[in-house]
Amino acid sequence: MGRVTWLEAQALSGSFVSLIANEPQLYEKWGYQLTAPYAQGIYRLLKIQH
Repeated sequence: MGRVTWLEAQALSGSFVSLIANEPQLYEKWGYQLTAPYAQGIYRLLKIQH
């Protein structure tokens, strides 16, 4: 089972699942849509120091 298929099987109805990629075609391939202008997303890249 692929990761996206697993998410679809496990997520509750109405859940938000985000995908961050630099290739717009990747969004479309998995049925994702851009959120703008209706909503905006943010992220924080954690840098773990060992």
